[in-house]
Amino acid sequence: MRSSLFGLCIALFLSLNMAHAQWTNRYPKVEGRGHHTYLEQEDLPILASGPTDPAPSPDGKHVAFSHQGWIWLLDLETSVATRLTNSAGIDGRPRWSPSGDRLTFVRDRGEDTAIIIRRLSDGNEDIIDTPAIDLDPAFSEAGDYLFYTSAQSGPPQIFRRHLVSGLEEQVTQGRAMPRNARPARDGKLLYIDQPGSTRTVRLRDMRAGSDVLLAEQGWAPNASPDIHPNGQTIVYGFADGNGNRLALID
Repeated sequence: MRSSLFGLCIALFLSLNMAHAQWTNRYPKVEGRGHHTYLEQEDLPILASGPTDPAPSPDGKHVAFSHQGWIWLLDLETSVATRLTNSAGIDGRPRWSPSGDRLTFVRDRGEDTAIIIRRLSDGNEDIIDTPAIDLDPAFSEAGDYLFYTSAQSGPPQIFRRHLVSGLEEQVTQGRAMPRNARPARDGKLLYIDQPGSTRTVRLRDMRAGSDVLLAEQGWAPNASPDIHPNGQTIVYGFADGNGNRLALID
C-alpha cells in the first residue's frame, strides 16, 4: 500500500513539473499566440551543426549561411567558407542587400531576438531591437527599406523600416503571425501567415494594400517561401505525410 501511495505521489510530482515546464517561456510572450512554446520551437532560428538558411549573393559568387550559431560566407569558386560573426547569440536566416554589400539576419540571445544589418566591408553592425520578438528581415528591391516581423505593437505583424530615416510603417494588419517577407517585383511582397493550425502563402500588393492567397495547407513550420531571381517563380516547402517537399508556383 505504501509503495502504491509513494508511486502515485512521484507520478503526481512529475506531472506537475512537466506541466509547469511546458508553459515556461524564455522569450517575451506574443499576443494572440496561445501556445507560446510552438513559437519558440518553430519560428525562431535554430542552432545546427550543419549549414542552414543558405542565401546566394546577388552576383552569384557567394552563399551566406548559418552554421553552429554564426553566419558564414562561402566562396563558390574556392569552396572556402569564412566565418563572419562571432556573437554569443545564435545568428541565422541571412539575407543580402541588392548591392551585395550588406547582410541582414536574426540574432537570438536566448531570451529575445534582434535584427542585425552587417556591412561586409568593415564588419560594422546596425541593430534593430524592440522589446518584443523580431524575426525574418529582408531588404527591399532597392535596398532602402528593411522588412521584418515584430511583435512590438501586440500580435506579430510585418513592418517596413526606412534605413536612412529610421521611420517605420506597419505593412500587415490582423494577420496571424505573418513572417518570412520576400519583396517581389512591381511592388509586391511575398509572405506566410499562420491562421490557426494552417499555413498560407500570400502575395501582397503594397500599392493597393490587398492580398492574394497562393497556397494553403495544414501544419507546416518549414514553408519558408522564396522567389526565383527572375521574378517568375515562387518556391515553398509543404508537409507531405511525415516528410517535406518543395512546390513551385508560377
